Amino acid sequence: MFQIWETLVRVDGRTGRSLLTPEKTVTRQEAIQIHTINGARLLQCEHRLGSIEAGKLADFVVLDKDILTAPVDDIRQTQVVMTAVGGKLLYDARQAVRPRRSAG
Repeated sequence: MFQIWETLVRVDGRTGRSLLTPEKTVTRQEAIQIHTINGARLLQCEHRLGSIEAGKLADFVVLDKDILTAPVDDIRQTQVVMTAVGGKLLYDARQAVRPRRSAG
């Protein structure tokens, strides 16, 4: 979530100065798309990855807060509660479940 926060605030890491101008500002929705469907398009895998749709791999995370409505500075501290890959649960922080990955 740090990358999404960074996309929204655009702060110079050395000076702490904001680099935002009206032309460089993106919405939260756009920031999420940059890091999901746009990344899949860059890899030419948008038919399998990047959004939740029928026929796609069902890779997704569940977060501990709604990053569309949380204060922007809280986004970088957002924690992953669950992770699913291919529709199968790989991590569940609430139950400390970390199923083992198969070798194949």
